[in-house]
Amino acid sequence: MSGSLTTLNAAKIQLSAGIIAIPARINAICNFLANPFTNKSADLYNLAVAAVKSYFNDVATTNPVPLRIVCTTSDGTCWFDSNSSTPLTYANFIAKTINDNQNTRSSFMQAMQSHEGWGFEQKHSTTFGKDFAPNTNYQGYYSTMRLGPSPDNVVGCISQSVFNTLIL
Repeated sequence: MSGSLTTLNAAKIQLSAGIIAIPARINAICNFLANPFTNKSADLYNLAVAAVKSYFNDVATTNPVPLRIVCTTSDGTCWFDSNSSTPLTYANFIAKTINDNQNTRSSFMQAMQSHEGWGFEQKHSTTFGKDFAPNTNYQGYYSTMRLGPSPDNVVGCISQSVFNTLIL
């Protein structure tokens, strides 16, 4: 389990340094999440997606294992999934077709409900790799960060997952 904790803690550090510590990124994300359904939301959405893609590209180039980023609104609606085959557009966000609702996922529930604002989970992934390695089993390590100051004031979540191939 110590290897799992090391993996999860590394993801926590990367998310903190790569999203929170860079004002342009966190501001773009929070501006969208504060106003996801206004007449300027499509523009805010595009800026938020660009911020997460920038972070993903930074981390993916230095990460030796497969990586995935999933971002949600406070109700669990997915607005970004780096592994989605559905285009990341505002229309697809509104239609809720980017990915399934994440509000029942363990790491998301922990992040939203904990005072620290973090959730962790280790499990077999049923979706990662299905497009590029359909006969491969992946073990996922999920580290999810709440966006919002407290469990009573959540605007969304960002989850970073890393994957290792399972030998069966």
